[in-house]
Amino acid sequence: MDCYVKVEEEGRRRLRRSEGKGEPSPFLLLMDREEWKQKRGDYLKGEEPLGGRGPSRCCKVEWAGDCLTGVLRVPEIEKAGAFRLGMGFCLLPDRLVFIGEEGDVKGWVEGRLPALRQLQSPEHLLRELLEGLMGEDLLRLSKLEEKLEELEGSMEKADPNTFLRALARYRRKLSRLGAYYTQLTAAGERFQEGGEEELWEKFIAHAQRLQDHVGLLREDLLQLRELFQALQDARQNRVMGLLTVVTTLFLPLTLLTGWYGMNFARMPELQWRYGYLALIVVAGALVALEVAFFIKKKFF
Repeated sequence: MDCYVKVEEEGRRRLRRSEGKGEPSPFLLLMDREEWKQKRGDYLKGEEPLGGRGPSRCCKVEWAGDCLTGVLRVPEIEKAGAFRLGMGFCLLPDRLVFIGEEGDVKGWVEGRLPALRQLQSPEHLLRELLEGLMGEDLLRLSKLEEKLEELEGSMEKADPNTFLRALARYRRKLSRLGAYYTQLTAAGERFQEGGEEELWEKFIAHAQRLQDHVGLLREDLLQLRELFQALQDARQNRVMGLLTVVTTLFLPLTLLTGWYGMNFARMPELQWRYGYLALIVVAGALVALEVAFFIKKKFF
């Protein structure tokens, strides 16, 4: 377990690791799940609200007496089905407890400490840390948007099965991200129930902007699928048109072969010396006339 205390140096508050006895009460504690199982009785009474039966698949916030508890799982934007961080938290009047479940939660928190500015209360600290979770999400979403543009550029030459699998993969990513930002917005609204409405307004607005961005990407993905389907339909129509033209070209020849293949008696062309040559000339002329007609009508 890592403890951090709030100190004031050079006119500003900051957090530093506790050095043991004689230090102020911990302002921030970082635990793993095993340490939390041993210590949770010091903070909570009753049922485990932090996903004690295994990692939660969503972000949620619950009240447990005068303590606000929750679970946060941050999905990877670039990698479908993976989570960047997974953690529980317990917000008390005098301290904030983080319980690491997945990813380097300790490294993430320690990396954010130098940038923290609002340390008036544990709730201010929690809001700043949660804001940090979304700090680079807009950049990551922009990179995802660039990948969708690259996918659109390769659409004409792409293998249909490969392209559709890529669309399905991006759809799953965006679906998870949309649910994540929706849950973050709901969590922010739950935090406001504690009375600090203004404190969480910026957080909620940020989550909603990211949620709207994901919604636009999902619409782009849907339009991309419709465009690809239209392209495939156009290709099939061209193939069917070509097959129709070829069939029409040889239809008169089929009629001729069927006609003279009946071998009726007294068919003068069968006995004529130049009958075979005449049939070749007639067939060639018919094909030439049909080709000229199709070219004029722009079927080719």
